[in-house]
Amino acid sequence: TTQYIGRHTSIPVPKIIDVWTEKDGSAVLEWVDGERLEEAWPTLSSEEKKSIGQQLREHLDALRA
Repeated sequence: TTQYIGRHTSIPVPKIIDVWTEKDGSAVLEWVDGERLEEAWPTLSSEEKKSIGQQLREHLDALRA
């Protein structure tokens, strides 16, 4: 779960504010400021893209540990 990931890894996750299971089930998470990767990606340099790729690899490694 998101809370477990936040407690046991260095992966940044938003705080869960509320969860309910009526109908389709939903959750309210805190807002995280920033630009969406899909919007920023075309404007990034090769080095910035490599850095993001490395960060994603590190997060995936942490999830697998």
